[in-house]
This record gives sequence, C-alpha cells and structure tokens, in this order.
Amino acid sequence: MKTLIVILLLAVAAIAQDASQFVKEGDAAYLAKDYAKAVQSYIQAIKLDPDSPELYERLGEVYRVQHNQRFIAAFKRAEELRAKRTAAAAPQAPAAATVPPELAAAKAAHASGDYAAALKAFRPLAEQGNATAQFALGLMYETGQGVPVDLPQALAWYEKAARQKHPAALSNLASLYADGNGVPRDLVRARKLYSEAASLGDAAAMYSIGSMDYAGEAGPKDLISAYVWWKRAADQQHAKAAANIAILDAQMTADQLRQARQRLSESAAGQVAKP
Repeated sequence: MKTLIVILLLAVAAIAQDASQFVKEGDAAYLAKDYAKAVQSYIQAIKLDPDSPELYERLGEVYRVQHNQRFIAAFKRAEELRAKRTAAAAPQAPAAATVPPELAAAKAAHASGDYAAALKAFRPLAEQGNATAQFALGLMYETGQGVPVDLPQALAWYEKAARQKHPAALSNLASLYADGNGVPRDLVRARKLYSEAASLGDAAAMYSIGSMDYAGEAGPKDLISAYVWWKRAADQQHAKAAANIAILDAQMTADQLRQARQRLSESAAGQVAKP
C-alpha cells in the first residue's frame, strides 16, 4: 500500500514538473511573439493540469492578442475553475443569525416606504447599539427619507455603525469624505474606509476603490489595481464594475492584464489586493 502511495505521489510530481516545463516554453514563446508555439505549449500544459485557471488565462491571453475568438471560452473556463477553487477553500458558513422581530418590522416599514414608522422603529434599536439600525438612520438622514436631510446626523449614525464594522456604513461614510458631503473632502480617509468595507465584502466599496485607482485619486493612477477591484465587485453582480471591466480590457496591455489576473489568483488564495 505504501509503495502504491509513493508511486502515485511521484506520478503527480512528474505531471506538475512536465506542466511547468510547458508553461516556461509557452511564456518564452509569448514574449518572443511566437504565438502559435505559445498556444501549443499552453495546451500541452493544460492537458497535464486541466484544473489550473492560470493556464487557461495564459491561453486566453494569447488568443486575445491573436484576435482569436477562442479567448472568450478560455477566460470563461478560467473563471469557472477559479470559482471552483475558491468554493472548495471557503470555510463552512455559520448558521444565519435570527433577525430580532423589532428590527424585521423596522426593515419591512422602510421597504414599504412608510418612513415615519421605520424611523420610529429604528431609533430605539440604534440607541441600544444595533449597527443595522444605526446604519439605517444614517441612510435616512443622508437621503431625507421621512426626515429633512441632516448630514451631521447621518455622519454621526454612520460613524456609530462603522465602529461596529458595518460594511455598508463604512462604505457610505467613505463616500461622504470622498465627495466632501457634509465634511471636508478627504480622499485618504475615504480610501481607508472603503478598504475596510471592501475587506468585509462590500461590493460598492470595491467598486469605489477601483474608481479611485482608475482616476488616480489618493495615489497614482493604477489600471492593474482598478481592474482587480472592479473584477472583485463584478463577481458580486455589481453592474457598473462589470461594465468598466470591459472598458479596461481594451485599455490595458497584455502584460498589465496578466498581472491583474495573477493578483486575482493570489486574492482567491487568501491574499488581499492593494488597499
């Protein structure tokens, strides 16, 4: 039995080594602009390591440079494999917390447009420290739902919820600083808040960081980082981010796209994109 295990391990190692050799040959051919050889090498590598999204991305990139429509299928397969890898690595999600009936009633009133009832229901919960209710009051004061617009009140409630790591509160608070809405404009503080919200999974914050990178706000213009953040937001069904990815794809060089996709791979493996 031990002999069989050793043989299997050696076989796997040999396959990985062979695939790596084909990747090296493909990369060298790509840099030399020998695209036909690069395609051949990457295909051989994929035959040996068919579950690698990085190999499909390499192949897709060569097809894209060649204006070969097969790049669409290659990138699609890469995304499927990356999603499969991420799902396999994800920890078991805990059971969803039960929403208190008072909070559920407040949310229902807000959703129905009965802002007076929602405000009355959210306020005591917010004063008791409920972050969701604090965020809701911040939103209502910022947008004038059932109350006159009151940015100082919005800021105060957002800050209370943000201190409890409420993702949307952090993102909305960041937007106030990014726009100078009710507070002095502070792009550095805005980015810090967006980054914190993004680390908690907020797609709107991811989109905003990408937009700052694209515009060169609070730092140099960085198309690679913009692509990474917009792609992460797009993966959460953020429509504007998805549209911007298509625009960026035409603006970036092949090397920039390769770097962006590599960074996404690292992010999927548990690393964080540039804050």
